Amino acid sequence: MPLLQTVLGRVPVAIPARLADHAVYWANGHDFPLIVAQAGGVAQGLLLPDLTAQDMARLDYYEGPFGYETQSRDVAAAGAVAPARVYVPNPGLWTPGAVWNLGDWARRCGE
Repeated sequence: MPLLQTVLGRVPVAIPARLADHAVYWANGHDFPLIVAQAGGVAQGLLLPDLTAQDMARLDYYEGPFGYETQSRDVAAAGAVAPARVYVPNPGLWTPGAVWNLGDWARRCGE
């Protein structure tokens, strides 16, 4: 969460969450992940329930250059289903590579 803290300027409340019928891959040839619809897949992530309008503006500013926009999705978090905004790439912008792994990303790009 160090990158998230840097983008937001604070540590937000973060609840582990799962998004059904989606998966996360490395963007082929790049050092960042992308989420894609995939029947039967499950994307692991975080639900950030206490975001302010300023937080969302900061996240949008960070994610914008990657060609990501938010879409509304329901995620499973804390034993319930919750609405969420999920950053997804514009269609055709990036090609999925290998399955993404947060630990690998942290070792390669975390600093």
